[in-house]
Amino acid sequence: MFFKSSSSIELFGVSGCGKSFIRDKIIQLLKKSNNKILDSRELVILYSNKVIDLNLVDKQILNYFKIVKKIKTKKKIQKNYSKKYNYNNKYNNHYNLLQNITSKIKNKYESICVQILSKNKKSKNIYKFILNILKKSNHRERKIYHFWFVELLAAYCIKEKIKKKYKFIYFPDEGFLQRSFLFDNLFNKKDINKIKKYLKIVPKSEIIFNIKSKEKIINKVHSFRKKIRAGRIKNKIEIKKMIKFERELVNKYACFKFKIIENNSKLAKTLNNHLLFKTSS
Repeated sequence: MFFKSSSSIELFGVSGCGKSFIRDKIIQLLKKSNNKILDSRELVILYSNKVIDLNLVDKQILNYFKIVKKIKTKKKIQKNYSKKYNYNNKYNNHYNLLQNITSKIKNKYESICVQILSKNKKSKNIYKFILNILKKSNHRERKIYHFWFVELLAAYCIKEKIKKKYKFIYFPDEGFLQRSFLFDNLFNKKDINKIKKYLKIVPKSEIIFNIKSKEKIINKVHSFRKKIRAGRIKNKIEIKKMIKFERELVNKYACFKFKIIENNSKLAKTLNNHLLFKTSS
């Protein structure tokens, strides 16, 4: 497998299947070959000024998010769901760290992202499509979804702008395909045509992995999250719904190429097989 300048990787799969754990393992392998890995927020923080003019307030907002990201990284929990680890500490729920940011700062960051995505015709059109869905939805987390989508679109816009000048691998925590699981939740009744359109128009990474794990393992992961009050927690009914949607996505809606990675005892060997590459100049 060859990685060119500004390649991108994306993982998708049911919540609790091990995406974050596998993402960390992939990053470790990539860094052995001195690859620079950037996620969505890092692209926005580091390279917004390559797309839009930033005033002093904008720079302060981005710097604030940079500090928050450093704190979050420093206090990140090792996601090994083994009983030998003690999770009884006040930093367990790192997933909700952004809730500590004031609405004003968060809204300003969103505004910066919207300015950036508006500079790219494709990202601007995708945003209009998603915004229309969000406005019609009564989902309780639609504001959070808006935040996630505008950041992803801004990062995509930045990547397209700088990809010829800078060498890096774009590896979002959760990309457009994973967000399709959220997108499915926005409808009171499943709207197949809109889901298909979403999957058709959103940008796709050059390398896409579908992470698979057994349902009983996924249920155990969410039971453990509930016990330690960490991460996004799904009940068994919600998990079954996600598994069903993933099956439909892969078998009916997929308009992209991907490889399957099973999260099992052969994971290390599988990753090495998929990530044997030379970095091209």
